[in-house]
Amino acid sequence: MPKQFKIITLIRLLFVDLLRRVFDRSATLSYANAGEDLILRRIFNKNSGFYIDVGCNLPDATSNTFALYKLGWKGICIDANEELIAKHAALRPNDRQVLAAVSNESKEVVFTQFVGDAQISSIDVNFIKRVSKSRSDIIEKRMHTRTLTEILDSHSVEKNFDLLCIDVEGHDFEALQSLDFAKYRPRIIVIEILCLDLVKYTENDIIKFLLQINYKFAGYIMQNAYFADLNDGASDGLYLG
Repeated sequence: MPKQFKIITLIRLLFVDLLRRVFDRSATLSYANAGEDLILRRIFNKNSGFYIDVGCNLPDATSNTFALYKLGWKGICIDANEELIAKHAALRPNDRQVLAAVSNESKEVVFTQFVGDAQISSIDVNFIKRVSKSRSDIIEKRMHTRTLTEILDSHSVEKNFDLLCIDVEGHDFEALQSLDFAKYRPRIIVIEILCLDLVKYTENDIIKFLLQINYKFAGYIMQNAYFADLNDGASDGLYLG
């Protein structure tokens, strides 16, 4: 990303913050799709911390972690889209950026991007088939997947870190499974689960998996499920009702 574009982007963000304060001092700015960052700020209530953002997408708009970054947090942002990773590196220099497709095994996959919408991309075959019904112009790239454990090992991440966000368009469960939870225990996990049946939620594969390794299902809001580590005392009492 050119330096001039980076400066313009920073000015725009500062201007938005200023307008918010002028016209509505009680308003709280959210960058995420559905206020996920507001929920996370309320959960953690601190100005520094560490996150892993898998499928980080844009560095500011639609980001679960940008509001935390502005508070003073930092972490590792992972995406298979080279263009988006470059934007992260330019706007969020205190984070570490990793260009990778994450899965529960090392294998060669086809990473598909939809032309004209860099935010829509995946290695999940079913997701690509579904989206291709309305968007046919694509770019394909072959990549070798990496596990989350491998990535965290290479960056010397501490066992108990604050936040793990996963949103990788249909491949979320595999990305989650790629983390060795005996080695790493995020205190809070936010993961996309589309069309969750809240009556039969325990039948969902992601939820079953996390319940079995002692995570509490704390809530579900706008396609995202929230989990708290029951091994971590700081998570006691967390419930998103």
